[in-house]
Amino acid sequence: MALNDEARAEAAAFVRAGRISMAAFVRTRLHLSSHHPRVGDQLVIEWEVRCAGDPADAGIQLFAAGALIREGLSDGRIAIRVPEQGFEVVMMVGGRVRQREEVMPQLRVPELFGLAIPEFPYHDDVSELCWVSSSEIRTFEVRVDPGTDNARSWDIDPGATRVAVGPLMPGEHHVELRIASADSALSARASRVIDVHLQVRERPPWGTLAFDRSALQLGQSSDLHWQIDGARDVVLIDPAGEARPVAAVGHRALLPEHCGDFGWTLVATAALGAETRLEARLQVLAPPVALYFESVPGGADFPLRLTFEASGAVSLRLELPQRGQCLSLPLSGHIEADSVLNEVLSFLLEAADGRTERRTFVITQAFALLHSLETKLLPLPATLLTI
Repeated sequence: MALNDEARAEAAAFVRAGRISMAAFVRTRLHLSSHHPRVGDQLVIEWEVRCAGDPADAGIQLFAAGALIREGLSDGRIAIRVPEQGFEVVMMVGGRVRQREEVMPQLRVPELFGLAIPEFPYHDDVSELCWVSSSEIRTFEVRVDPGTDNARSWDIDPGATRVAVGPLMPGEHHVELRIASADSALSARASRVIDVHLQVRERPPWGTLAFDRSALQLGQSSDLHWQIDGARDVVLIDPAGEARPVAAVGHRALLPEHCGDFGWTLVATAALGAETRLEARLQVLAPPVALYFESVPGGADFPLRLTFEASGAVSLRLELPQRGQCLSLPLSGHIEADSVLNEVLSFLLEAADGRTERRTFVITQAFALLHSLETKLLPLPATLLTI
């Protein structure tokens, strides 16, 4: 409650006589134009002190951010520039703190949110940096490889959400995103440099390597085709490991000599060494084996002749279990016998992949001895039976 003049005079008399303390009759008012002003703005401070006795003797002091800004005035109004850091405005009377107000300045700090950086971009791609949103950006500068002979920089729209910094040569590149707010002249915190490092790769060659058919039987052929782009050197490696330079586009006719699963590898190298390896596999299968034969009368000395032909086999043997004999035969020919003993004949056919198949039958007319075999190939009639 404010003191009237009569009460003030009476209180002053008591103070001078030392009977009461002046602090007992102090009333203060401290007002700030804002508790959250922006950095650099003007903060208006108003104060008023009502006390007993002469205000000049009351020890009135006004502090801002720890510094004395006014002294000995019972009221007044002052404007100060808002600093970067938070501070207090303190009113002291007679050496005692009578009122205290806290000020938390607002600084416009620029921000980028959700920045996405491409991982290992290729040299012929546009390396694009993207972000979801931004705030408090007044200026936006992009610098690529600063401090080098290839340095370049440019400004972009402060409200942009992406920037393209490529294509770039293979290697490591340094990109700076320099953003600043309207308070950049007031505080270092109002400017930011976001460092981005890009590891740019040379794009490796690309293309295809394939057989026109990936599985075939022994004796059949297949064509290997390839087409490569972006390569300086192209090498074709066969299943034996022999490497030969080839053109970027080509084909090769292959006639396998063995059964199995075979792989061809194509190695394509770009100008700076980026490499691509392509593989194509060819499965070579053994043809099915079959045995054709017929029994026909022989001459006067040889009443029985067995004519045979093995198809799809690489070797043929005749096994006579009752005689304990196993004879190697040509793939086609004939057998002549003297007499017939109801023998069991087993033909063993070896396929191209190593498999052995058995064909067994019995001659109703037995014979005593097998004469030497004729290895010459004999033409067989079209009416042969298959076992």
